[in-house]
Amino acid sequence: MAYHFQVFHLKLYDLAFSDPVCTGTVGHEIAHVWDYRSFYVISRYFEKYVGASTFDYLVGYIYDTGSEAAPIYGVFNPPPNRREDFAESLNEYVYDDPYTGIIKGQSRWMFIEHLLSTGNLLSTITTPSSLSESMAL
Repeated sequence: MAYHFQVFHLKLYDLAFSDPVCTGTVGHEIAHVWDYRSFYVISRYFEKYVGASTFDYLVGYIYDTGSEAAPIYGVFNPPPNRREDFAESLNEYVYDDPYTGIIKGQSRWMFIEHLLSTGNLLSTITTPSSLSESMAL
């Protein structure tokens, strides 16, 4: 299969740019690279900020997306872990599809909005109220 380009471990195939079903893959995979380049700090902050939790059980990890609307993540709806939750939330924010799971004004949307508008990967954001206050300035 032909691909347009490859950067580190991200390879974007032609279908990512030409097939309407696959176009959302670009934002999702770029979010993974961004998270990876931060040593997964972004997804850890994201998990805490949105009120999600990862539980370590003897059989593996269980991910709870929290009380707010989570992104729609194919057959694994809701997302299976914080990395996929962050990547799909960013993707849904960027593509602004009416059939997405995240809701404007809720914590996932606000976290992504702040991250993209400020470029601040490791802000002091710890709660939705502190984000609202910092965005109002």
